[in-house]
Amino acid sequence: MEKIKIMIADDSDFVRDGMRIILDVDEDFEVIGCAKNGREAIELAKENAPDIFLMDIQMPEMDGIEATKYIVENNLGKVLILTTFDDDELVQSALQNGAKGYLIKNHTPEHLKQMIK
Repeated sequence: MEKIKIMIADDSDFVRDGMRIILDVDEDFEVIGCAKNGREAIELAKENAPDIFLMDIQMPEMDGIEATKYIVENNLGKVLILTTFDDDELVQSALQNGAKGYLIKNHTPEHLKQMIK
């Protein structure tokens, strides 16, 4: 089975590095890049063609909602939104812009992997 190629976009080094470690040890996934904001995620995606973006909703320069809209409109991959809190308005906006779903960041590593699959 081919690995699922993942791009992680989050302004927190801790979150990005933690998710990379969790996913890199699983043979089903390959983290092909990490970005600090939506603009970086888009630029990396143009070069690397991820299957899935794990996209933080609130980031500097370009937030996850704006980046999701661009990614979906340009067929750069599928987006799962990451958020630290269940903010219905922001999540709804991301879903309306094409995100396939969302995750609260405090889920278990196994739940993260299941949502990606």
